Amino acid sequence: MSADVLLSGLFGAVLVFFLSWWREWWRADRERRGLARLLLSEIKHNSTVTEIIQDSGISLFFSPDLPRMRTETWRESRESAVALPSKMLKDLDDYYRPLEILLTLREFPDMENDRLERIHRKILGQLSGREFVRSQDHWGESEQAMLEAQDRARQRLTEYWESSWWQRWFGE
Repeated sequence: MSADVLLSGLFGAVLVFFLSWWREWWRADRERRGLARLLLSEIKHNSTVTEIIQDSGISLFFSPDLPRMRTETWRESRESAVALPSKMLKDLDDYYRPLEILLTLREFPDMENDRLERIHRKILGQLSGREFVRSQDHWGESEQAMLEAQDRARQRLTEYWESSWWQRWFGE
C-alpha cells in the first residue's frame, strides 16, 4: 500500500467523523431551539394571563384565573430541557418552580384563611421584633419569585431563539 492511499483513507475517516459530529450537533441544536420556542410560547401565554389578572386589581394567588397558567410544556420536556444552556435552565427552574408551588398551594383546603393567618403572624412578628411559628407567607413569596423570574426566562429564551447557529455553537 502506498502512503497516498493510507493518507486519503485517514483523511476520509476524519472527514466522516467531523461531518457526523456536525450533523449530530445540528440535530440537537434544532431540538433545543424547538424546545425553547415551545417554552417561550408557554411563558408568553402565562405572562398574558398574569398581566390580565394584575390589571383587574386582584392578587394573582386569589384570582380564579390562576389555574389558567400553564406548565404542561415544562412538565413534558424536563428530560430534554437538560440539554439547554445551564443559565437558561436555571432561569426556567426559577420561573416554573414557584409557579408549580402556587398552583399546588391553591389546592390546599382552607388556604385563604391559612394565608391570612400567616400574614397576620408575620406582621405581629415584625411589630414585636419576634418571629412567630407559621409566619412564612409561601403564597406571596412564590408569587413574587415567579413574577421576578418570568421576564428573565422569557428574555433568555427569546435571545436563544433569535441567536445565530454560530452564537449558539460558541456560546454554549
